[in-house]
Amino acid sequence: MASKNTSADTPKTPSVKILVGYHKPAVLLKNDVLVPIHLGRALATQASKDGAMSDTDYQWMLDNMIGDDTGDNISHLNRRFCELTAMYWAWKNYDKLGDPDYIGFMHYRRHFMFSPSFDRHRLSWGCIPFKQIDENYLYRANLWPKRIHAVLQGTDIISTPRVPYHKNIVGHYQEIMPFLDVNILLQAKDMAAASAVEFEHAAETYFSGTEHYWYHSFIMKKELFFQYVPWLFNLTFCLDKQIDYTGFSPDQKRTVAYIAERCHGIWLTHILEEKKYRVRQLPMSFIENPNQRLGISTVLRRIKWETKSKWYSLASRFTGKLRRRSVQARGMACKRKARLTGILICK
Repeated sequence: MASKNTSADTPKTPSVKILVGYHKPAVLLKNDVLVPIHLGRALATQASKDGAMSDTDYQWMLDNMIGDDTGDNISHLNRRFCELTAMYWAWKNYDKLGDPDYIGFMHYRRHFMFSPSFDRHRLSWGCIPFKQIDENYLYRANLWPKRIHAVLQGTDIISTPRVPYHKNIVGHYQEIMPFLDVNILLQAKDMAAASAVEFEHAAETYFSGTEHYWYHSFIMKKELFFQYVPWLFNLTFCLDKQIDYTGFSPDQKRTVAYIAERCHGIWLTHILEEKKYRVRQLPMSFIENPNQRLGISTVLRRIKWETKSKWYSLASRFTGKLRRRSVQARGMACKRKARLTGILICK
């Protein structure tokens, strides 16, 4: 007689951590998968392009998220490396995230859309615009651990979409960011091509094409992450040493971060050329106003939906069979709204 399935026979659900990079206070996204991280915490009390951070805002960042300034880190390079300081921190302090099977990165105002359906007519530059982060947005983006795990099934890498543009990588770089020296970008391309034989073709293919990967966001298996980041930081550290930053504006000082985004496109092109890994492209959101303040009304809404959920749950016990499913469905809808609102008040 065949033995019954035991819990040991049940496949383990892969663990996932997605870093969400913040450099200033904004609506906080935080759950078992989403991990907010303060970018450039080592420099946070110094004036930046956004001005000096107040003591209150700095304390809020300390209270609500991890920093990129612990352990082996490059937090002090954030004005030049931007989101790369979070990727470096994850690489060198992976155990502090619980050694997850998948690791990812998103920005505080751009998130992967995990919804099974989205409005393709609103897609612009690989993103779907939203006014703000509210209950409706969270429902549309589907940023729940259960949904994220479902999307990752059978996938090695989640990337941003390939976005067609009327110019190649160099042409777009010159058009959108004319304040940057394109020769440094070309130097980085040559460095990437020379890093290994297999990257030579990928660098030429990506830079000559008119399909772009933007926003340097991803979710990938641990083993791929530990292939990607050493390659990326070998390039960026070498490039950083060769740049003379004298007289650079704050935006020009971010040259390495801008170029790293293009190097990410080279690496993804190489991965696709290998045809060894399962890559899935997801659209991203773009939040027009990520800094709205959430007041007492948000808390009251959560209390309202929690109360209604409990009331419907109780009522279903005393409702006849014909109406019970309807009452239970209303209770589940209220419970979902309470969960959505709960994220918005950083619970």
